[in-house]
Amino acid sequence: MSFKLGNVFLRPSPPLTLRHISLHEKVIERIAQLFQAGAIRLALGKIIREKQRFPVDKFADIQRAFPCIIAGLRDYAEFIPLERELFDLVIIDEASQVSIAQALPAIIRAKKVLVLGDRNQFGNVKTSNASHEVNAAYMQDLIKAFSEDFANAGQQVRTKIDYFNIRHSVLDFIEPISNFSIQLKKHFRSYPEMISFSSKYFYGDSLQVMKIRGKPIEDVIEFDPIEHDGLVDQRNVNALEGRRIIDRIAELLDMESAPTVGVITPHTEQQAFIGKLVHEHPRSDEFYDKLHLKVMTFDTCQGEEREVIFYSLVATAEKDRLACVFPSKLDREKSEEVDHNLQPQRLNVGLSRGQEKIVFVHSKPLDQYSSALRTALFHYRSELERAKSMPTEDDLDEASPMERQVLHWLGQVPLIRDLDGDCEIIAQFELGKYLKQLDPTYHHPDYCVDFLIRVSDGGKQHQLVLEYDGFEFHFAKGVPPGMINSSTWRAYLTPEDLEREKVLESFGVQMIRLNKFNLGKDPVATIDGLLRERLDGMNNGRQPHDLVKSVAEKANEIEEGLKTGDYKRCKKCDRDLPVDMFRDGGAKSGFGRLCRECKSTAAPASSKPRFRRRYRRW
Repeated sequence: MSFKLGNVFLRPSPPLTLRHISLHEKVIERIAQLFQAGAIRLALGKIIREKQRFPVDKFADIQRAFPCIIAGLRDYAEFIPLERELFDLVIIDEASQVSIAQALPAIIRAKKVLVLGDRNQFGNVKTSNASHEVNAAYMQDLIKAFSEDFANAGQQVRTKIDYFNIRHSVLDFIEPISNFSIQLKKHFRSYPEMISFSSKYFYGDSLQVMKIRGKPIEDVIEFDPIEHDGLVDQRNVNALEGRRIIDRIAELLDMESAPTVGVITPHTEQQAFIGKLVHEHPRSDEFYDKLHLKVMTFDTCQGEEREVIFYSLVATAEKDRLACVFPSKLDREKSEEVDHNLQPQRLNVGLSRGQEKIVFVHSKPLDQYSSALRTALFHYRSELERAKSMPTEDDLDEASPMERQVLHWLGQVPLIRDLDGDCEIIAQFELGKYLKQLDPTYHHPDYCVDFLIRVSDGGKQHQLVLEYDGFEFHFAKGVPPGMINSSTWRAYLTPEDLEREKVLESFGVQMIRLNKFNLGKDPVATIDGLLRERLDGMNNGRQPHDLVKSVAEKANEIEEGLKTGDYKRCKKCDRDLPVDMFRDGGAKSGFGRLCRECKSTAAPASSKPRFRRRYRRW
């Protein structure tokens, strides 16, 4: 029996059985749980909005629901209970900007701490401006408490209390007690020529740039000079540069795929002036919505990045106040600057914000600039000219994708950059035809090489061939897997490749072979080292055949050693080393699986993270 009420059919409920009652109780219980969860969620939302502390008894539930929490240090301290080892791992990013006073509460809550930071970027501005008197008073209290609690501590332990000074970053604090430290070298933001200044002057040429430039260098680095009228604007303002930049930004709006844009200038007055021009422009909204425009100073651009960065340098021949912004030298250790505000980090941070292009808008010739900025401008001008003389992708063999990668590495090699005009690189050079022109006795094939590198040194010209050997075409067939490695690869080259190498070297052309076995983890450093070794050998009168012979002899020695047991392969670094490098008193056989070098850097078993699968039950 049923009846209709409007569009709703009503049916009397059947009699409830025990099974139905049990089922209904479970539904009611589940609904109650949902209501309770919703109430908790609303209560926690109110706590967060009003910036109150999380209830300690509820934090375990939150931790189960959100096993990974991302928060600022201040939020972290305000919301999370101050209890030891609440988290398995606490990661502190931008550690050079975080004082130990800010980070200590987070460290207390952690079982393990990972600190990421860079001293070549800005430190914590607030702590550097902290009151000397207040800081000294806190340090005296800290020293007094430490002396009472650790009266028997040695002098070495006592000196570590200095790291609790608020002016020290958490990076300074953690470094002496860390059990593992590594520099991250991979750079993904920009092209090699754009980041080369930072790599050379701040990171010892160690950055490995992953972004390959596939467009002309003029579309990556540009100098836009302005013929200044000589009129002096208001303090630290260059109106002509500001208007030029606004005009160029407006042109970008009409591009089919408009880039993101940033403007960086040394002076806050110029920043305000350019911001005013943007506000008054009829397409002002598009500047922000379409280009994500941001106008910054060298001090406020850290953490930002844009595809196109314009630099307004402001200075003119009549007025130049850049000495108040940049140091006279880039070497921070040898710099005699007494003003703490003249930080070399300004240049490192400010000149590394671009992703696709950087444009320097300047109102006087580059050689009229002074201080460390002059060094930076000259560097980029050299990069621009050097890149123009480098081969382009159009010069490469389309059938060899690795040639493109090798060209990318060559553009970052420090030796090639330092040689500047004394080094010439030619791709797909027809060396055989060239040698026939020079020497009528040359009756060998018309060899074409991947890259010919000519170096002028002291009136002499050295020629080197750089070749990348693919595994499929340049190594012997049928070799058992694992027999070819970084130590033995030369012994397995094809006879044709060895003959070609000997022929070219007999005519005074040295060959450097690259392959997947000898490039290592840092190909740029490997190529740089090989070039320096060969050039040193030629300058010292060493014959290339002697170098080849010594390498071949070493390869044969290792191969025989593997058979006799005098050599052993490390399971981690994949090197063939003398067995003495594997001695381990704790192993049954007396020899371990890893060499001494790898074993010393391996993390202890107890420090390995343990993972537990979580199951959600409904």
